Amino acid sequence: MRITPAIPPLFFRTLFALSVLLFLQTASTGQSISAKSVSLEQAGDAAAKAGRVDQALANYQQALQLQPRSARLNQKTGDLLLASGRVPEAISSYQAALSYDPANEKSCLGLAAAYRQAFNYDQARKILHGCAAQHPNSGLAWVELGDLDTKQQRYDKAIAELKKGFERSPWLSMAHGKFCIAYFSKGET
Repeated sequence: MRITPAIPPLFFRTLFALSVLLFLQTASTGQSISAKSVSLEQAGDAAAKAGRVDQALANYQQALQLQPRSARLNQKTGDLLLASGRVPEAISSYQAALSYDPANEKSCLGLAAAYRQAFNYDQARKILHGCAAQHPNSGLAWVELGDLDTKQQRYDKAIAELKKGFERSPWLSMAHGKFCIAYFSKGET
């Protein structure tokens, strides 16, 4: 016959109570981290809108320390870095955003723009083709491809890409101007 020591019911009650307290503490900490991150992001948005790029970047970086896997925060950071000419850092931010949300069209277009600023046109083209395939109902990537080919004097290709952009997004006013530039540059009016 085997004898096992009895575990008093008080032990299980105490263990259960500690588990509940730990869960509640973790949940409340998670909410405060999320709320603080949102507050920092909003402060960054306001600073960016007011033209205080350094302050906006500092706010976004603090928010990213709390939520490093936020595609939106990485994308916003990339936008500011790109606008301030910090292209390698912008590329890293966009790549991080796309690693967390591969379908993020804004990050995809931002990454392509960063590669264009770095004069890496082949990489920009590759990203834009991938973006166009991933977002078949959006004409944004096609318009950017058309603009890239216009600047590289590939006018027939640019016109075909801009037409695809029009077909998918006829409301894109920037496409109209780029379309005219491609035709004018080709020598057709």
